[in-house]
Amino acid sequence: MFRNFLLLCLLIGISTASVMAQEVDTKTLDNRNTKVNEDIGKGLYHQHSITLNTLGKPFPPYKEYRETVYFYFVLNKGVSKLAKVIVTGNIAGRMEYADYLYDSAGDLVIYDYNDDTRRADSDKTKAYFLKKKLKKLFRQGEEIPADMFITDDLEVGIDALNKASIYKRLFDNMVKVQEMTDKDKKEKKEDK
Repeated sequence: MFRNFLLLCLLIGISTASVMAQEVDTKTLDNRNTKVNEDIGKGLYHQHSITLNTLGKPFPPYKEYRETVYFYFVLNKGVSKLAKVIVTGNIAGRMEYADYLYDSAGDLVIYDYNDDTRRADSDKTKAYFLKKKLKKLFRQGEEIPADMFITDDLEVGIDALNKASIYKRLFDNMVKVQEMTDKDKKEKKEDK
């Protein structure tokens, strides 16, 4: 009996340690990200986009503000599955770029941000997530170990997750609009 208890404790300890030690495989994620980018370049993904402040008029508090959000997705048996969101923006003279890579469950796995693509010394941030948790963070190409995260680092992760969630919901709603259009077309066809 005591032996069974020890065995149970050992198994619980091992499984707990493996869950706590879950690491994000950055190489696999980077390879997937590269593949998605290559496939986007080859036109293998469907794309929706939306542009904010299309006319480029002053938009307080900025004199310049225009942002375009690109949604890249696959259609599988009529179901749209979001793979990546890319956001480009001209905001107050800066050319911002943000890239969100989603896993097959629709969760953010990579966030890549550049606050001004025209400047070599711009602020660059790359974050890796596993199960909606910030696991790795790079600023200016330098890794910040998870045990050294400060409030600002955690806020980057929270902000990226929140924005990724908003973009995912926006995409889901765009799909619903498209489905309404498809439904209207079918109904008109049936009326003829």
